[in-house]
Amino acid sequence: MASVLGGKYYIESLRGDVTDLQSAVADVLSRVGTSTPFRSWKYPDKLSTDVSIAELLQTYVYSEDEEERQIAHVVLLELVIDRCIYVSISRSPTFSVPILSAFGPPSTFFRMQHTANLSSAV
Repeated sequence: MASVLGGKYYIESLRGDVTDLQSAVADVLSRVGTSTPFRSWKYPDKLSTDVSIAELLQTYVYSEDEEERQIAHVVLLELVIDRCIYVSISRSPTFSVPILSAFGPPSTFFRMQHTANLSSAV
């Protein structure tokens, strides 16, 4: 699985997915009006509407540097998650915001998962 991390076609596919999801968000918001402001899953210090997807897509691109490619791959995957959550929230007025913050920002969630995997292996 690690061999695909940072692959050119995976990065391009994720960039397309983020673009498509951002279009879906814009479409939903244009139909239902401005939604209640929600915090971004990826950037909890920002509102979902304030995350500049265009800037992030310019920053996280395929690179010749392996570490930069891997970072781009992970960040783009996290942006897919962030936009999926946002489009889900914007479509459902009954969605509970505390559910999203139960795990904290992405780094906290992955740290919790890693700790859980280590404790179950013992």
